Amino acid sequence: MKALRQLFAPVCFLLCLFPATALAQDDDDFFADADAEWDDFTLDAAREWEEFRAQANAEYAALLEDAWKEFESVKGLTRPKDQNKIPLDYIQHIMVVSPAQVSKAKTTNARFNIKAVLSGGFGLTRPDPAFKHKSVRKLLKEERRQRREAERLAQKQERQRKQQERAEAEQQERIEAEQQQQLAQQPTEQPQKPDMSAPKARLVNYMFYGTPMQVNVGDIRQPLKLKSVQPHDVAEAWRTCAGSEYNALLCDLMELREKHNLCDWAYLLMLNEAAEAYLGKGSNEAIFLTAFIYCQSGYRIRLGQSDGKLLMLYACQNTIYDQDGYMLDGKMFYVFGQQQGQLYLSACEQGFEKEQSLSLFVDKQPMLSANNADTRTIKSKLYPDMEIKVSVNQNLIRFYDNYPSSCLQDNPLTRWALYANKPMDESVRQQIYPTLQSALKNLSEYDAVCRLLSLLQSGFVYEFDDKVWGHDRAFFPEETLYYPYSDCEDRAILFSRLVRDLLGLKVALIYYDANAAHLATAVHFNEKIKGDAFIINGENFFVCDPTNGDPRPGVTMYEEVNEKAQFILLD
Repeated sequence: MKALRQLFAPVCFLLCLFPATALAQDDDDFFADADAEWDDFTLDAAREWEEFRAQANAEYAALLEDAWKEFESVKGLTRPKDQNKIPLDYIQHIMVVSPAQVSKAKTTNARFNIKAVLSGGFGLTRPDPAFKHKSVRKLLKEERRQRREAERLAQKQERQRKQQERAEAEQQERIEAEQQQQLAQQPTEQPQKPDMSAPKARLVNYMFYGTPMQVNVGDIRQPLKLKSVQPHDVAEAWRTCAGSEYNALLCDLMELREKHNLCDWAYLLMLNEAAEAYLGKGSNEAIFLTAFIYCQSGYRIRLGQSDGKLLMLYACQNTIYDQDGYMLDGKMFYVFGQQQGQLYLSACEQGFEKEQSLSLFVDKQPMLSANNADTRTIKSKLYPDMEIKVSVNQNLIRFYDNYPSSCLQDNPLTRWALYANKPMDESVRQQIYPTLQSALKNLSEYDAVCRLLSLLQSGFVYEFDDKVWGHDRAFFPEETLYYPYSDCEDRAILFSRLVRDLLGLKVALIYYDANAAHLATAVHFNEKIKGDAFIINGENFFVCDPTNGDPRPGVTMYEEVNEKAQFILLD
């Protein structure tokens, strides 16, 4: 029996091994077939997409040859005037002066009812004993000193900005000079048979807010040339760009968009920089290429012309302040790159299916090269541990300088929400969030908000926008940390970002328009507190005013009527 088992053991082993071997072979065949089917599917999908795109561009080019219509511009929405109220910390010293000094105080703040302030009017309680009030002379002296320091800081930052621009221009000149030198050093060759192989790489280098970028135009045999801006020549240029030789450029630009995390507006600006570096600054060809690439990226654009100048119009989900627009096919379009004012515009009214309007919501933080400003120290006068040091990327600040002020559905609160809902720059987060988290550790929500309010109230110098900028201007959070002056809306936007990121609490922007425009915030606490509050979606949101001189939640700034206030809940 033992001998039989030894004899049949190898046979049994082979019989057991055969099904497994066969099964493994079947698996290999199955996956090979699946891979082949997937390759066929992707090739068919790509082929179908290219055929669809070619057909759509051919039809669009044919439409461009039709006679263009004339459209009269629609008057733009005027940007709100700067009517912010002076914060309480400007007049807080009046609360402790004697009656004999009231007449003198009136000359400094004539617009306020001094007696009402002295008697605790407007719902204010007496100041917290922690405040150390100074005499009027000392306060004015301190204010002048802070203004001089802020002016010196602003001048220094302006010098740095100009130095950066000169450095970028010199770098670009060096790159172009090196390219020209390389071309000049190439030996003269005898005429040869034309090379029918694939074109070699031909790179276009350019700067986008201090960030080097590069695209390959080697597939394009001849740079685009517009004979005129008449419909026939524009249509012919569209057919040229719709050819396969522009696909590599389109892919490069879309990859740069993903690599640098560009929002809709930043992507449009980046496309224009690339087009101008390739085809000439302000040229009709550069405007055309910008419009074509933006259209192929899925955005709603129209082409127009005025006095021999090609114009690109982009549709926008937002209403842009201080810019006239054009109503085309039920959508509001704006001219890119220049302010037109009242005029008649010849424009092609046709577009692609499923094209999207540009959104001015900065849902992505642009990834730009670092060009950090000098480190700035911001601290609370009441809480010494609430001190942060921050250096903001000036390339990011320059991008914000070109950001259009806008709103949604003509609602001014949405304008500020666009700034408040933008994520904080990662570099700034790494610099200030660990310090603030350490200072707020183990504190109640109430005490933590008190300290953040104090930091915003006493750590920044208040000034009206019309005095600094000549018009109303809201800041992104990083801008408030960068510029020497800020007003109520800037502080409310920064405060709302800090509360949501550091404490995880819900925040709403509160807009008062009873006497003069003023922006504050309201915070929903998970713990019970007392004070002025709004009921939003069935929850209590307590007034927290980063401009007020009182850092306690639930205290409304003077003369503000909460019953008439408007609010918008932030993300």
